Order: sequence, then structure tokens, then C-alpha cells
Amino acid sequence: MDKPKILVVDDNKAFLKLMVGKLNKACPDARFYRADSGEEALLLVENNTIELLVSDFNMPHMNGFDLLVEVKKIKPQMKVIIMTSYSSPELHRQAFEKGSVGYIEKPFQPEELIDLVKRALNQRPRSFAGEMQGIQVEDIIQLNCIARLNNKVHLFDGSREGVLYFEDGEIVHAVSNGYEGEAAVKEMLTFTGGSFRTEKNVTPSVRTIKKKWEQVLLNGLVELDESLKNPVSGD
Repeated sequence: MDKPKILVVDDNKAFLKLMVGKLNKACPDARFYRADSGEEALLLVENNTIELLVSDFNMPHMNGFDLLVEVKKIKPQMKVIIMTSYSSPELHRQAFEKGSVGYIEKPFQPEELIDLVKRALNQRPRSFAGEMQGIQVEDIIQLNCIARLNNKVHLFDGSREGVLYFEDGEIVHAVSNGYEGEAAVKEMLTFTGGSFRTEKNVTPSVRTIKKKWEQVLLNGLVELDESLKNPVSGD
């Protein structure tokens, strides 16, 4: 069985060498890589099957959160632990929202990090790949909003495609077949079936929806219902 590969990142080279040495002794069945910058870490992630990333938060050029977001784009299932000397409840919350599986405050004892690494390696994946039968567009919207997710969701209905952006449980942007904003949401509500795909922690470059998601969805469903009751007839 292949050894799990662990990447440790910290711009303090002395601390980095010490931690990798301690982890290597405690986890002889793992293979360790180290990097002293986010940029170097990204190259290692791109070229190796890293299973766990342990990264400092405060680093020049690319901090730990920036690195976390970038590696998740490359390998969404990678587990990430954040280390930091600048802790706060808000920072802690953001770390988990962005997809980390662990968070540790400096200074800490090596044994604390070792325990966190071992638990992360033994943790089962937190996502599923599969198919949901009978789910409708309004169900997808409600699932993302009620759970207060930050997601980009692609919807496919034969030749039609739409994209929904969710942020903190609200729909903030939508695009579908030449429409944007609420008009795009209404267009997607006419999709009769197909598939969908989700990307985590993706922020739109523009925001076209300012109403609460419940109002956007209600308006769209009411308009769809009216169009079904009163179809436009052709000559």
C-alpha cells in the first residue's frame, strides 16, 4: 500500500525542519514533503499525490487561506490543517468554511500537531460522488441556501446550461442562456431534468441578485406557474 504523502508549509525554515522531523518519527508510514512558501507548495501539490497539507497561515505573498483555496481547486478532496499565531474565532470559522479539517494555534507542543495529523489521516472523506433521483432546481437552491453554503452550481438540461452562485446562504449571481440575475434563475426553473455539478468556495466576479433567496425563488415559481396556466399560443 502506498505511503500517505504529507506536505508541511511554513516560511520559518527552522520551525519547518523541526516539525517535519518530529512528524516523520511519529508517522514512519507516511512520506513527508516540505515547502517554505505557498508558491513552492502549489508546485508540489500539482506534481505529487499529496493527501494532507499542513500550512502556516501568515506567510508572505500567499497566506494559508489563499493556499488552501488554490489547492482545493486542483485537488478538492485534499485534507488541510491550518497553523497560526494570529488566532481569533473569526479566523477559526473561516478556516473550516474554506474546507480545512483541522486548526492549531502556535505555540503548540509537537505532540498536539502529531495527534491532529494522525486524526486527519484517519478521517473519512467528507463528500460523496453519486446521483440524486427526482431532485429539482428549486430543491438544489433550497439545499444550498438553508445550509448557508458558498458554492457555484452548474445545471445541465440537454442543450441548456445554467450557473448559480451561492454566498453565505444567498443567491448572489446566476447566468443561463443569455440571461443574468433573477431572469437566469427563472430560466433554470424551467429545466425539466438533467444533471448538476458543484464547486466549493468560488466567488463570482459580479453580483446580479440582491433580493433574499426566498423571494427570488418564490417570484420564479409564481411566474413559471402562470406561464404553464396561460401558455403562449402561436398562429
